[in-house]
Amino acid sequence: GGKGGGKGGGKGGRDKGPSDCFKLVRTVVSMGMEPLIVFAFGKRKVEKLAEEMGTLELTVHTERESITQIYENAIQTLSDDDQVLPQVEKMLPLLQRGIAVHHSGLLPLLKELVEILFQEGLVRFLFATETFSLGLNMPARTVVFTSMRKWDGEVFRPPSAAEYIQMSGRAGRRGLDAQGMVVLLLNEEIEAEALQAMMSASPLPLESAFRLRYNTLLKLYALESYDVELLVRRSFYTYQRVGALPEIARRRAALEAEAAALTQPDEPRLRELLAARSERAGCEVAMEAFVRAPKHVLRFLQPGRLCLLEDASRGVSLGWGVLLGWRGTATSAYVGGASVPPERMRASELVLDVLLPCAAGAQALALAGDAPQPAPLHDPSAEAWVLPVRLSCLQQLSSVRLWLPDEVSSPESRRGVLHALRQVFAERRLA
Repeated sequence: GGKGGGKGGGKGGRDKGPSDCFKLVRTVVSMGMEPLIVFAFGKRKVEKLAEEMGTLELTVHTERESITQIYENAIQTLSDDDQVLPQVEKMLPLLQRGIAVHHSGLLPLLKELVEILFQEGLVRFLFATETFSLGLNMPARTVVFTSMRKWDGEVFRPPSAAEYIQMSGRAGRRGLDAQGMVVLLLNEEIEAEALQAMMSASPLPLESAFRLRYNTLLKLYALESYDVELLVRRSFYTYQRVGALPEIARRRAALEAEAAALTQPDEPRLRELLAARSERAGCEVAMEAFVRAPKHVLRFLQPGRLCLLEDASRGVSLGWGVLLGWRGTATSAYVGGASVPPERMRASELVLDVLLPCAAGAQALALAGDAPQPAPLHDPSAEAWVLPVRLSCLQQLSSVRLWLPDEVSSPESRRGVLHALRQVFAERRLA
């Protein structure tokens, strides 16, 4: 391979001169702009670029001794089989020259070793994939992009603005460098619009993921000296919410001003319509209460009549069933020792016995003291059970009445009634 300046030459391939990356590295060294991070999109590309550095040496004798000692102490924790892995054996010669690679294919121990040596300044050139820029606070003076195309699993595309900011943000060490340097190796054409969008777009907003859950509270209260309220006040979540208050107040004032400026030519007419709609809703509620009053509805509660039921308190539709009878609750049967006529009872004090289709396993629930769950009428696995339902759950009464057997306590008789109910729906005789 061709030879570069300094102490080494880059391998640019058979009968080729130094690679572009090696020439750039040599320039960075001559300008004193190391430490350097070279980002490449791919593990193989990372390792290939490190090999192209030839015999380039960036460390002195004492530094090589320190690197060797740290390396040997670290690999002693590996098993004998892991110590002879190719990636383990190839790492030391690179490290001794102040060069390292970092990607997801390395053993965790090797990645940690590279990170430690980079932080200590013993690694001058680091060839890494973009994962090195995520979550690790390891800045350099110079950052190099070897390509402006990455494979995202579907297509090759330029890095997004967030990805570019994350990687290029490693250039410049706080308190050490007045400014960092970012170099793009454009080895292929890229659209100007795509490059501008990548470099000028705004970063993704940073939102706090802090959530105060029961487990967190229990752990905090286990620490008797810890102030939970102080933790919340000092959290980034609270900082963001407090900081957003002026903007929220401004938006609220703008919306209120916009609402006050709205004009409606037919506003009086609309107010009348709104009042009429409210009055209609009130009349419907009053009419339903009137119709369901025991003194009006009891005459229609004959055994065999079909009824539609809904438990409004739970928001559950019980569907169509067959009324078997009705009765008063134990607390409403007598008032002051005297019997109360049914027509004087409230709707909530009357209970209807209704045969309903229930989900399979209803018998087990009934034996355990739980109410069986309703099932669709067309469900072939539905079981017929008699459930007590308050009169207030009654939504509709049908003019259709079924003939009932003398008793419906046996499963066979209940199945017969359920079959008749299904036939009514099949023949569309429901009204």
